[in-house]
Amino acid sequence: MSKGRRNRPRRPKRSPVERSQSRDVTFSWVYPIVLTYRCSYECGYCPFPVTAGPPLPSKSAVQQRVARARRLGISQVRLTAGEGLENHPDIVSTFKFYGYSNFTDYLKGLIGEVASNGIAPALFPEMDLGALSLFEMQRLRPHIFTLRLYLESMDSDLQYSVAHAGSEAKWPRNRLKALLAAAQLGIPVNSGLMVGIGESAESRTKTLQTLAQLASRHGHIQSVTIQPFMPQARTPMSHLPAPSPETLLEVAAEARKLLPDSVSIQFPMVNCPERVMDFIEAGVGDLGDFDLTGDAHDAASINAFKIVSEKLGLAGIKLSDRLSLFPRYSCEQWTTPYYRDLLRNLGSAGPPPSNGKPARTQSKNNSKPDGKATPKSEPEKAAR
Repeated sequence: MSKGRRNRPRRPKRSPVERSQSRDVTFSWVYPIVLTYRCSYECGYCPFPVTAGPPLPSKSAVQQRVARARRLGISQVRLTAGEGLENHPDIVSTFKFYGYSNFTDYLKGLIGEVASNGIAPALFPEMDLGALSLFEMQRLRPHIFTLRLYLESMDSDLQYSVAHAGSEAKWPRNRLKALLAAAQLGIPVNSGLMVGIGESAESRTKTLQTLAQLASRHGHIQSVTIQPFMPQARTPMSHLPAPSPETLLEVAAEARKLLPDSVSIQFPMVNCPERVMDFIEAGVGDLGDFDLTGDAHDAASINAFKIVSEKLGLAGIKLSDRLSLFPRYSCEQWTTPYYRDLLRNLGSAGPPPSNGKPARTQSKNNSKPDGKATPKSEPEKAAR
């Protein structure tokens, strides 16, 4: 029998495109909410320090944005803020004015508004708040659906360059500390690396190897995004070029080679939708977030989505909407009872191909992430 097996011809390896034809390529519609542009650090490529805006939105302001997301039929929101916010006196005075003793309590209150509010359909929050401490994650854990936390780069030379010299939170040891804290608490993470901020090719490999080790050892890394540097006006790195598509394709192929099969490789296709088939061939299985806000800025996301959906359709590849929590993580180990209940009540979130916009989902859960019931009259009370 063993001899027969040795003589049996091997099946030829299928290309990434052929594998994609037997499974879905995924993407995500997201309503972005920037809580504040304040940040204690200055990355050379980030526009937050030079962007004006109020310190923190009130609960009623967040309710208005959440209501708009529901009208758009979006199932999830991304909550973004700078890091080290309690070092800013105006941030501290603002959340205290709103009745919260610290920024963590403020976040808990907002997530309650996003995720429940006694209104169907439910919205699922992804938190993009940088390198939270273990203590902060512990306090927020009942309210966390997923975290977006990029490793960024394992290139230690970047801490002496314009990219990260002013951002200690992005130094490798601090980023790793935050990722390990999330693993300790069983928090699903969507991670990633930056490409084109001055890192070496060798350090990109090291970054991917580090993410692969974290994923294999702890299991909390759902996805890894290949995030290209994009020059932003009024930043120290605004004059530098973005990485070429060929460089990004090389990184994507290396990521697929090094990372476990269970980890999804993402690339934000809104940046170059015409090359979607090249990225699928390189091993990308997720096209990232397509942001919708209900205004003129939606055109880029909708046009990019139409391009990629047409190209994938011609190749016989199905494109499916997903939540920030990947399906295999919707279990007791990774998801709190509140969110598991919402997921059980969740309907289809796929976008109708006719208009390229997401479909509305339905949920009948009227509790908050901490397990407390939400009276039906609470939204009205909060709006007064």
